[in-house]
Amino acid sequence: MMPTNDERSEVAERLWTHIGKPLFTGQDIEDIIGVQRSDFDVILADASYRRLADLIEPEPERTCVRTLVKSGSVYDVWHFDCCDREYAENKTDAGATELPLDVCPFCGTSVLGEGEMLSMGKDGATVVDMVAEWLEDNDFDGLTDGRCSCSGSNLMHCGLVRSRRCSAAHLFPCTRCTNLTTCDRTTGADVYSTDADWCGEFEEA
Repeated sequence: MMPTNDERSEVAERLWTHIGKPLFTGQDIEDIIGVQRSDFDVILADASYRRLADLIEPEPERTCVRTLVKSGSVYDVWHFDCCDREYAENKTDAGATELPLDVCPFCGTSVLGEGEMLSMGKDGATVVDMVAEWLEDNDFDGLTDGRCSCSGSNLMHCGLVRSRRCSAAHLFPCTRCTNLTTCDRTTGADVYSTDADWCGEFEEA
């Protein structure tokens, strides 16, 4: 959720109260702009930078969903999909996390809500089943985020729906092409591309 005008006004009001103070620390900044602190995360400065950027000029498409991946008596482990990273947070005696985790502890992106890994659809189909059906109906072979790819029985093996990263892709079986050794567009492995016309020179070996 992007900052509202009221939220920006509140931050500005807190900034005014710090004018004239002899010492201005990183902790002051985090308190003022609303970033949760952690003694265990040395890269939390990035969260402050992103939070400030959102307050000045929000990026409307960047949001985050957190997912509880492990729950214990001492701490919980949450997955934050905006950074595709996991974060452990201690629990209070009442069973709640010590910090509310309303923003991603790695980048400061606002958390929209909680998700469920591979949640079930109303007809009993999993998210993987529904994605696979859609891909087949629309003549796609799998998914890719430009770095990794998946399809078939390996579809969404990471257990995540990376809505802002993964896209439907076409498979180009480069390893079965007669031009493999002379092609300068592949590293010798099959390629998944969102572009259906990525290669028009495939010849079955």
